[in-house]
Amino acid sequence: MALIAALGLGLAPRLPQWDRYGTAHTRWTAALCALATVVIPIGVFFLALLLYPPTGSPPAHVLIPIAGDIAVAGLGLVILLGTIGRLAGLLGWIAVLYATMLAQSTAPAWGEYLPLSIAYRPDLAMDTGVRWWWIAVLTILAGVVVWVRRSVSIRISLRPPEES
Repeated sequence: MALIAALGLGLAPRLPQWDRYGTAHTRWTAALCALATVVIPIGVFFLALLLYPPTGSPPAHVLIPIAGDIAVAGLGLVILLGTIGRLAGLLGWIAVLYATMLAQSTAPAWGEYLPLSIAYRPDLAMDTGVRWWWIAVLTILAGVVVWVRRSVSIRISLRPPEES
């Protein structure tokens, strides 16, 4: 999660006027940055699984659905950074992740409806299913934020141009 936050903040647009009035090149740059924010942490996770001991507890195949959680977290950060800005987006992302994990632990029956997958079901069995429909919805929303808004926060895009 720390890598997602670092990539999301490091690759967030920093030139508001250029992004605001930019060309199609700006859209492709925003799309590549968003893709890197999601794909690089998943790649690092799978690299770490290669180094995972074969006799580890839990077994490696149980940890694979965490890649879906990484995708959900990365897509959520892209959406929040692109809509409400860098600081508010990061704080909102942390709050949403915390609230989701809190809801999963206090109400396990809701676990199948929440975006993160590693949780306990009401029968105390581990729920390790990937939430594909959450990933699909968040991918579409992130695509809209990146392509239509070029990942520029609302505050910047609504500000009138400065007089020179």
